[in-house]
Amino acid sequence: MIGHGFGAIVPPLPGVRPPDMARAAAATRVDMARTPLPPIDRPHASPAILDITKWFGETSGGVKTYLTEKMRWVRTEPGVRHALVIPGPFDGITTGVGTRVYRVRGPRIPTQTAYRFLLATRSLRRIIAHEAPSVIEVGSPLFVPWVTAFAARDLGIPLVAFHHTSFRGAVGAHGRREGPWRALLDRYARVLDRLFSVTIVASEFAAQELAAMGVANTVRVPLGVDLGLFSPVRQAERERTLRRLGLPLDRPIGLYIGRLAREKRLDVVLDAWVNVERACGAHLVIAGAGSEERVLRSRCMAQRVTWLPFQHDRDVVARLHAAADVFVAP
Repeated sequence: MIGHGFGAIVPPLPGVRPPDMARAAAATRVDMARTPLPPIDRPHASPAILDITKWFGETSGGVKTYLTEKMRWVRTEPGVRHALVIPGPFDGITTGVGTRVYRVRGPRIPTQTAYRFLLATRSLRRIIAHEAPSVIEVGSPLFVPWVTAFAARDLGIPLVAFHHTSFRGAVGAHGRREGPWRALLDRYARVLDRLFSVTIVASEFAAQELAAMGVANTVRVPLGVDLGLFSPVRQAERERTLRRLGLPLDRPIGLYIGRLAREKRLDVVLDAWVNVERACGAHLVIAGAGSEERVLRSRCMAQRVTWLPFQHDRDVVARLHAAADVFVAP
């Protein structure tokens, strides 16, 4: 069914999987600070990698996809061992093939309800000492690096950072080109850089942004695309997908899919889309969830937008991309 009010609202497409948090309910619950941790899987594997990030939630996308694909790769590499530390509603351990996931209990972040704080240094130190990784990869730029560095002190394990996004965007500093805030942010980036042996970035833009802030010790590792899933062949399903969603067949389709968060600047898209629609009749589809959803839906243009919920099924995500004419990245 298609509802109206603040734009069209449609249900998820068939095949949507349950949320990760629901699946995590089957994890072994423990007191991470006290309970004996399970024996190491693949004890002689080298390298042993430990990932830690707060950007792994029920309705998160990019960082979770990156880490999920890393876990998928580890399954096929018996010489590699992997551990992942993420915050959750409770302490829990899930062991897979080559990867063990530690969930450390933490409170929700008020402004980013899809995510939680990761603050338990005692629990984290126990995990790091137990897993004894060859390297720790930190995927968050604010509290997590300091918590990790404190927990790993004196253990002799190198830390690397992976900046998955714009550094300034991650702290809400887009558009602030001058003044004390800019100088303070640049100084913070340089101080943070001292924690890491190297910082990984996925794009030349990210490398240039960090270099302008005084962080030059970076290496670029581009992220890949699953070409079997995201294939032009899926364009043959375009009309069927559009009909299923009740979208127009005779108008260009613009698609945004991601978190509905302030730093994504969807307010700019909604304000500008009035002109886009006037010029070519294009229809906008916004898919995702986040703390800014109510604010965005209150804007005038929102009434002419199709709103889709967060899509857990990547097959559905691929179909949506294939059905769109333009991907909107504000």
